[in-house]
Amino acid sequence: MKVPRTRSRSHRSPGSWRSRRRQHTSTVKVTSGRGSGRHTALGLDTNTEMARVPPPDLVDFVARPTHPDAEAYLLSCTALRSAPTIEVLEQLTGRPVVTSNQAAVWHALRRAGVCDVVPRFGRLLTS
Repeated sequence: MKVPRTRSRSHRSPGSWRSRRRQHTSTVKVTSGRGSGRHTALGLDTNTEMARVPPPDLVDFVARPTHPDAEAYLLSCTALRSAPTIEVLEQLTGRPVVTSNQAAVWHALRRAGVCDVVPRFGRLLTS
């Protein structure tokens, strides 16, 4: 899948998100230790573009390479089809994976007083 441009906080340049990921192996999407951690971006600007990313490509983007200092991975975009990737990513990375939609569901359930375990959607919803 080709993406028109790849974006990080500091620059924009053309190319596919896969090739940019390979070029930025030290910049990953993690919460590591104290502070804000590190991140990479898919470089997509619209919900439509985000929704077109196939879940297997999202797994590839997040899991390879993993960062040794990562404490958790955050997938921040409600348009990404990330629900089917959470469990797989946690197994591949050995770290918790939190997505925007998963966190919203967790919060809504807790606010409603529901503390049931929801299997297949990661550590957040099983603890």
